[in-house]
Amino acid sequence: MTDAIDEADTRARAIAAFQLHKSIGLTVLVLSLMRLLWRLTHKPPSLPAGMALWDRKVRLGRSRWIGMDEGRRRRVCADDGDELFF
Repeated sequence: MTDAIDEADTRARAIAAFQLHKSIGLTVLVLSLMRLLWRLTHKPPSLPAGMALWDRKVRLGRSRWIGMDEGRRRRVCADDGDELFF
C-alpha cells in the first residue's frame, strides 16, 4: 500500500481503496456496537417449554463438551452435575 501511494500513477487508486477499507471497517464497528447495545438492553426470548432437557442446557451455554476424540461418545456435563450421553 505504501508503495502504491508513493507512485503518482497508482496514488488515486490506493487512496480510494484505503477510503473504502475505512468505510467498511467503521460500518462493521458501528453495527457491532449497535448489536451489543441492543443485546444488553433487551432480554432474549425464553426457550420453548417442549424442548428436551439436554437441548435446553446446551442452548443455555451451561455445558462442557468432554471426550471429543473420534469414536467416543460425547458427554455433556451441566453445572448441576447432570451427565447426558449422545
